[in-house]
Amino acid sequence: MRSKGFALLECLLVLLVMASLAPLALQPDMSETMLYHAFADAYLLRQTDAMAAAETLPVDLPGAEGIHFNGAGNVNQARTISFPGRDNLIIIELGGGRLVFR
Repeated sequence: MRSKGFALLECLLVLLVMASLAPLALQPDMSETMLYHAFADAYLLRQTDAMAAAETLPVDLPGAEGIHFNGAGNVNQARTISFPGRDNLIIIELGGGRLVFR
């Protein structure tokens, strides 16, 4: 006669399933992280385009309105751009147009 309740094997199986699904639930939203890194990629591509064409080009990215690269890849103004999530900041430095990630 079987008693009411769960067997040890059943409990271990449930624990295994829960343990394998837990990391998926704890991951941060990847779209926020991807937006943060996609900005840097697009920014550097636009800077390279301005240097290759040796002409002034606008940055044309969200949060960087009004910033232009000259033919040497320098920017006309500095800016701090914040992204949603965990204090994601990108600082555009005046002059060389370098990016600082914080």
